[in-house]
Amino acid sequence: MFLFRQIVLQIENSRMLNMHNGLINYELWANEYEEQMHTLNRKIETLKKERKICTAVCAELELNKRITSLYNMYLECKHTAQMMRNRAKEREAA
Repeated sequence: MFLFRQIVLQIENSRMLNMHNGLINYELWANEYEEQMHTLNRKIETLKKERKICTAVCAELELNKRITSLYNMYLECKHTAQMMRNRAKEREAA
């Protein structure tokens, strides 16, 4: 949960800097979400490696919960980045 809050705060703080003349820079937002997506993916891969060497059943279950939670966050970042890219393209076309 702490990692999620940290990611949200980083993105929210960056959003304040990504406005130009009152217009939102969707391309920069998309880049930020993709950066967070890659950070989450690295963490997931690390946990998967830990899970392979885990011997205690309860620890393996806990790792599975964490991996699932992080994967959900990863997907949310991925979809949000794509949405931001689409909005940037719409703005360019307008």
